[in-house]
Amino acid sequence: GNTVDPLPIAVSLEKVGESGFRAIAPIGAPFALVLPVSVSSAGLIGDGATTITIPAGAVESVTLEVTRVAGTVESVTVDVGALPSLPQNHEGYALAKSVGLPLEFPLPRVASPPARVTGVEVTSGVEQLEVSWTAVPDADGYKVEWKSGAQDYDEERQVALPGSGTTSYTIIDLTTGTEYTIRVIATKDHADDGEPSDEVTGTPASPDPDVNSDGTLDGDDAQVMYQAYASAAKVGDGESGGTAASRRTLLAGLAGTADPSDDDLKAMLRKANVWRSVGLGHGGDINEDGAIDGDDAFVMYYAYEFADLVGNGDTGGTARHRRHLLASRAGTADPSDEDLKKMLRRANKLKEDFG
Repeated sequence: GNTVDPLPIAVSLEKVGESGFRAIAPIGAPFALVLPVSVSSAGLIGDGATTITIPAGAVESVTLEVTRVAGTVESVTVDVGALPSLPQNHEGYALAKSVGLPLEFPLPRVASPPARVTGVEVTSGVEQLEVSWTAVPDADGYKVEWKSGAQDYDEERQVALPGSGTTSYTIIDLTTGTEYTIRVIATKDHADDGEPSDEVTGTPASPDPDVNSDGTLDGDDAQVMYQAYASAAKVGDGESGGTAASRRTLLAGLAGTADPSDDDLKAMLRKANVWRSVGLGHGGDINEDGAIDGDDAFVMYYAYEFADLVGNGDTGGTARHRRHLLASRAGTADPSDEDLKKMLRRANKLKEDFG
């Protein structure tokens, strides 16, 4: 070999795409050039490679990929290490690193995944389920996923919610009587999703005016509705407000079970208020004033408990009793007897449909 004036072989690295690199020897490698490569602490080279080889006769190596270590923000650089000794009988060459090293890769910052969501609860509503959970401090948003039966979780039954403070979502248009399995996943910008939460289950309810759940729509249900709508300050809404003493005084005798607990009474109130919000589309507006309220419950009570006085809307009862008991609950001023009969027919149609 020529040890006096050796032939220089410049070696370097060049980028390939956003995250790849390869070694190059522009004049070609007279023998296999095995070059040590290193990456900064914020990066990883694919398969943990520590060398890169330019085959004999080639001008470039295969491409290696570099990725960012999750949770790092420092720049990611790749460099050629100390050049190797020349192989025997190749002393006439001299290896030299080109300028421009190390290579810097502007890789996206990769944050650590957010923590797992906890505290997931589900509350049943009519054809819907309200899901709530405890906020995850380092999350930027959440995914709520649901399925039923043999279904798998997929994008058709998933919603992505922005905001670290989001802690509830209502899944609508569900099938009543079907049990759904639900989980919540925390998400974070530039990070993998967190682990899914524990699964919870819930079954959407049907619109049901049988608020004491005794299997019959009758005067007791009507009285519970009346107290729920007209005496909310005393009995609350089933979630908050009111007092246990007032609930026991006003509602205990109307429950579908003997000696009901306060939770039983609250459940009746919740059901009454659900009916108030959804019953318009199911015949619950007895006086047709555009809202379900205490007046509708009052008419239902007399229709079911005093049919001998007010009749059923088609036969029975007297006009005098209907006017005395029902006229003030009609949706119009100075209702005719036919108006009052229509209310009774609607109340009894409701009982026929649900009772």
